[in-house]
Amino acid sequence: MSGERGEFSARRTGRTSRMLDEAKRLASDGVPVTVIASTHSHANVMRAQCHGYAIEFLSFGCVLNFDWQEMRFRGDRETVVLVDHHVIERAFSRILEMLHRFDRRDG
Repeated sequence: MSGERGEFSARRTGRTSRMLDEAKRLASDGVPVTVIASTHSHANVMRAQCHGYAIEFLSFGCVLNFDWQEMRFRGDRETVVLVDHHVIERAFSRILEMLHRFDRRDG
């Protein structure tokens, strides 16, 4: 797992930490929260960082019945779903490439 952890913390941008802080805040307020991680190992790392909070962690490969446009599980309007940026960067890299394909390149 330490290899996984190094892989996911290499850039240290703080995105995952801020997302987990938000998950903890929501869970503390009694809001049901699910966090989607890129791998099972990464879900376990994040789960350990949120010990004591009622937060569900799923790996991307285990996510079923999820509406990516609505960012909700079908039939569930209460659970807040947070998606780690590693999932977005890996699973939707081609969409992100298209998003930025025609960005201005000033300078």
